[in-house]
Amino acid sequence: MSILVLNVRRLNDKVRRKDVKDHISKYNPSLVAFVETKVSLANVQRLTSCVYQNWQVNHNFDIEDMGRIWISWDPRVWRYVVISKSYQQLTLSHSDKGGFLAFLTIVYGENVLCRRESLWKDLQHISGYMQGHPWLVAGDFNTARNTNEKVGGRTVNICQLAPFNDYITHCNLSI
Repeated sequence: MSILVLNVRRLNDKVRRKDVKDHISKYNPSLVAFVETKVSLANVQRLTSCVYQNWQVNHNFDIEDMGRIWISWDPRVWRYVVISKSYQQLTLSHSDKGGFLAFLTIVYGENVLCRRESLWKDLQHISGYMQGHPWLVAGDFNTARNTNEKVGGRTVNICQLAPFNDYITHCNLSI
């Protein structure tokens, strides 16, 4: 399984779409996830048909006008079922043709600390369904585990990072 997760802005831009196509061509993934797309629903079909050939797509446009999270996959390789969807996460169960079952959550966390609380609650709830199955959680959490991981912007203190670290511990995730 090959997964490509990209934090992209300006996906409406032709040059940016070419960058994305180049990444897909270079890494040849069977699943691509985009976060922070800033693309309106009206442009989704034009853009996805440009980037993916015969791939299936799911997104959170039904919850967010600018579709913060998109996931697209090759249906010849994977079968996906949406398990949970919110403003900040999209969770799928997936199986391959051999019957391998795993779960995938793509995250695009809010920039504001207090708005991420619902994300941690969602993910802790979802973790209860993962018992005994592989679960990949990837994306842009808009936070860090440690203060030395933060680059640019405002300085953060350790207390601001605690909810993310608590979530990782509570869900028994490893980095």
